Amino acid sequence: MATADAGPAEPSDEECSICTEPFTNPKILPCGHLLCCRCLLTLIKKQYNARCPLCQDVVVKSRDQQPENLEDVVSGFPTDFSMDLAAEPDQVLNKQHNCCVCEGVEAASFCLTCKDMLCQDCLETHGLLSVSKHHKVADLSKLTAKKLVANYSPPCSSHPVELAIRFCSTHKECLCLVCARSKHRNCAEVKDLGKKLWESKALLKELETRLIEGNADFKKAIDKLNQHLHDTNEYAEAAISEIQEVNNEFVALVNENSTRLKGQVENSCSDVREAVMEGKNTLLQRQTKLTTHRHVTERVEGTKNPQVVTAMSHMMEKRVDDLDFSTTLPDAKAVPSFKFVKNSTVMGLIRQELARLGEVIVVTADGNAINEVDFVFHDNHGTAVTLSNNNRTASKSDDQVNGIVLSRDPLEVNMLYEVHIDKWLQQQQSHLHTLRLGLTAKSPASLALLSRSVDMILQLKPPDIWSAWICPSLTASYGNTDNNNKIGAILRHLAQNRRVGLALDSAHCLHLYVDGQDQGIAVHGLTDPCYAMFDMLSPCKQITTLPPTRLNG
Repeated sequence: MATADAGPAEPSDEECSICTEPFTNPKILPCGHLLCCRCLLTLIKKQYNARCPLCQDVVVKSRDQQPENLEDVVSGFPTDFSMDLAAEPDQVLNKQHNCCVCEGVEAASFCLTCKDMLCQDCLETHGLLSVSKHHKVADLSKLTAKKLVANYSPPCSSHPVELAIRFCSTHKECLCLVCARSKHRNCAEVKDLGKKLWESKALLKELETRLIEGNADFKKAIDKLNQHLHDTNEYAEAAISEIQEVNNEFVALVNENSTRLKGQVENSCSDVREAVMEGKNTLLQRQTKLTTHRHVTERVEGTKNPQVVTAMSHMMEKRVDDLDFSTTLPDAKAVPSFKFVKNSTVMGLIRQELARLGEVIVVTADGNAINEVDFVFHDNHGTAVTLSNNNRTASKSDDQVNGIVLSRDPLEVNMLYEVHIDKWLQQQQSHLHTLRLGLTAKSPASLALLSRSVDMILQLKPPDIWSAWICPSLTASYGNTDNNNKIGAILRHLAQNRRVGLALDSAHCLHLYVDGQDQGIAVHGLTDPCYAMFDMLSPCKQITTLPPTRLNG
């Protein structure tokens, strides 16, 4: 069974894929495959928008109306003359080796110029004639297809018996010297055939190089897509495994809690059970005594002797008075101490926590976890600069929560990455409440945790985590701060509808841009790669990343 990523079927070198016979007047399709001229005509007669039988590519581009003369359409396809030329040696070698002059006489030689088979006598005559004495002749028993192709001498287009020595670029014809000086003497370009052949082979070599390079580019692109597909499959397997692990842990937790609750129920009901059973036994004993005495009284009633009846009645009266007729047992009224309550609030919290599984959790310097749900993300996707979920616009649901917008691609030289401040809270602004800009040497894909803490930002961990940061009162890189660099001072006075950006020059110095204007160098001597960061602090309510632009110079 063919796999989903298998390429198009490769054609046979010598056979048409429709008639499965050697090519006859082979036509080159837009996809590069070959079909016999007659087979191609039959194919498009059945369906004008037919497809190549090998790769299913469209043979003829769709048009408003089908042309009346399909033969003209087929003749418009280029012919692969090289295929005819490659098939010619086989035709020569496979036919019967008889002399072309002497009927029934076996040929011993083959004229590479005339393409005729000759017996020994005719070969001697062939070598004496002025027309053919310079022709190349080969021993037929040692003749190979490779030798035939190598010694091919094109004939003149008008005089097949004459060898071509010129080529007319206007008419695309091989010419003998007579034709070149007569019929084609007024043509714009008539060249020596050998020179034209050398130029054509050089062109073919150039085309082959371009095709090889293009094929290599396609291979790299396909390999990259295959790697993406492999990475995606690995991620899916790992994620599903983690989900199953979490599910198993949750099921185990539920089962453990269920066992605990069941144990509590059993322990609570055990004492009640014992008390109830003890009370039940007590009542059964009293009931048994009453039943026994009732049987005695029934027998006395049936007795005819007055003396016995009188004596037994007084005795039974005393016995019945001593019986305990009480059915109330205080111990039997005990109720289980356990009470199970289906708490809707608790169930709601559990549902809420389950819904939050899989969300990105970021950790601040104080160790508190803040969930990404503090942001409301819009659906319009960005290009190079993006949020962690690949969107362009971020607005905060909590004014006091900070958030980092990260560039997906490295910051290129003379490329400006910008954000647009859409909403800015009207409150007292200070150097602790503004928009900060920075770079990180670590790619967004490898940053599992993003800090929103001002302390974490200003600490500037080793360069594999943080590279540089621009603040209103200082700049910093690789753990070094520069309190004298006031490039970021303008960040204190930002307001709504302002554009703020970062750019690297050819010396890998970081520039701050505000509303498209260069504010100067903020950090010197950065290393590749650098990823842009924009930190949303309290007054910054909403920002939108802008497409990167190429700077002049």
